[in-house]
Amino acid sequence: MTTMQTLLVLFIFLRLYAFMNYRSLAKLTQDIQKAAEEMQSESGNPLIFVTDHSPTYFLICLLCDIAYLCFCVYLMFNSETWTPGILLLIIASLESYASFNHVEGTCFLAKDGYYYSSLWWRYACTASSLFILTRLLQLEKLVE
Repeated sequence: MTTMQTLLVLFIFLRLYAFMNYRSLAKLTQDIQKAAEEMQSESGNPLIFVTDHSPTYFLICLLCDIAYLCFCVYLMFNSETWTPGILLLIIASLESYASFNHVEGTCFLAKDGYYYSSLWWRYACTASSLFILTRLLQLEKLVE
């Protein structure tokens, strides 16, 4: 198995993990965002230190997302895979934009006060990303 195939399989599993654990990832992202906004405000509130492992989990997820985006950029600069790279980058950026800005129709406010991605939006983004990644995996097997 080549390095490219290993990365493709890793990113397929990462996309599936993010799809299945979207609620915990959304809560964690919004909690970290609220904590950062509280730290930036000069209201004189005391700082609260987080003692569980959620910041570590958040950093690992963030590094995985950054690695995925770097992989998409790498694919864009390869002459054989530039189209799938651009498509993956567009899908990832639209998914992030919709969840960060709470775009109407793609996100909803749950009873617990957190915004979550709509079911159809999660299916569309994940299915299209997985389709492109599996096609790239098949292409890599044909190139060998």
